[in-house]
Amino acid sequence: MPDQTAQDTNSALADLTRTIENLCLQGDAYACVQRGFMVPDKRKWRDTANTVKQARYAELVAACASGDNVACGQGATLAIKLQLPQRKDAEPHYTMLAKACVGAEHSCDNLAFTLRGFARGDTQAKALFAQGIAALETACNMGNLPACGAHFHALPIRALNKQALLDKACISGHAKSCAERATRAYSAYTRDLENIALLQSATEDFTTACALGHQIACHTLEHLSKG
Repeated sequence: MPDQTAQDTNSALADLTRTIENLCLQGDAYACVQRGFMVPDKRKWRDTANTVKQARYAELVAACASGDNVACGQGATLAIKLQLPQRKDAEPHYTMLAKACVGAEHSCDNLAFTLRGFARGDTQAKALFAQGIAALETACNMGNLPACGAHFHALPIRALNKQALLDKACISGHAKSCAERATRAYSAYTRDLENIALLQSATEDFTTACALGHQIACHTLEHLSKG
């Protein structure tokens, strides 16, 4: 008689597989890709994944062209994560992400990641990097706080004004930037335990980030309070 634990595991796996398959058939490209890694019928589901993700990408590109900035971010992110080739009828992915960056934190983060790749590329890629950085700077100056954070992350590590950007974003009320600044201060403190000013600075920024709704900062504060 099969072990009950093994039966429960197999049943749970079967339920999960059916759930992923249903999501795929409903047009969830990520679910299709995930199903393509599972047995059995890998090849069948990989073919389905290719069809679904191309169709979803085309749908999002069309919506983006019609002025849906959320779709711009979703389309570019889908293409980047699933390594889809750039459609000829689509804007460059970085411009799609730049449109979506207005108020959409994850799109700003994806834009920063994309721009960092351009910074290490050829002359054309570096020109795109410069354009993207300029767009982020403009958006930040217009009060788009996620763009301020993305501007910081998109720049090379040794860029002269990186810290000033992080400070500006945090002071303006960007929770993620405050948490980033706090983490950097605390990391420096762990390497110089006699520098209490660093710990105080980290605690203040974690407190600010927590008050702005950054849950990880709240958990970190709780940890610090316990010594």
